[in-house]
Amino acid sequence: METDHQRDCTLITGASSGLGAAIARTLSSRHVLAVHGRDQARLSQVLASCERAEAHRFWTQDLAQTGQVAASFADFTRQQKLSVRNFIHCAGEVAVTAARQSDLAQARRLFGVNVFSVFALLPVLLAQGTLRNIVLVSSAASLCGEKGVALYSATKGAVNALVKSLAVELGPAVRVNAILPGLTDTPMVQGTLANPEALSQLKSIYPLGFGEPADTSAAATFLLSDAAAWMTGALLVVDGGRTLV
Repeated sequence: METDHQRDCTLITGASSGLGAAIARTLSSRHVLAVHGRDQARLSQVLASCERAEAHRFWTQDLAQTGQVAASFADFTRQQKLSVRNFIHCAGEVAVTAARQSDLAQARRLFGVNVFSVFALLPVLLAQGTLRNIVLVSSAASLCGEKGVALYSATKGAVNALVKSLAVELGPAVRVNAILPGLTDTPMVQGTLANPEALSQLKSIYPLGFGEPADTSAAATFLLSDAAAWMTGALLVVDGGRTLV
């Protein structure tokens, strides 16, 4: 039931599918959620699959349009009477392309969604005065070289650096950590896994096999919990051993 008072919530960007949707479902029983995505219909489906669906709200916005992000989010939280306690940034785009075929417009979009949108949101989040946790979803690809993912890896390397600097700047009031998943069975990678040659090669570099969305949602749950109260600036690798190979 709506009241005149602000309600603390957990903001999850990129929640319309994949890791963001899995995290939303996992947290929905104990958190009031503000879930974000570009597709209202898909967000509605995710909310319908969450516990206490009526308690949660969704925000639609293309994060690549970074100049619009802050105003759009501020309007959303004001209208819904929400203030953010936890911010989980799952929104991300992937590009697989050779460096010699780099496209500047594509680079701007990936950095816009994966990195710059965080900067756009931070002033609004910090101005509310309720923020206590930031969890940015990076990637194990930021720690090991692979062909064709230089641009994507660069955006995630920027996320890692951002986590460390923000942890120092915002502590002790706000804890800032990252999750670095390896290859996880989500719609984003279905095309890759359908290629027998690629599948065979990938299996050889994952000692524990590929991940499931639940692996990342468990890490997010831990980082928001009191059990992680003395952790900030951490790059939590959840990759089935990929970065060891």
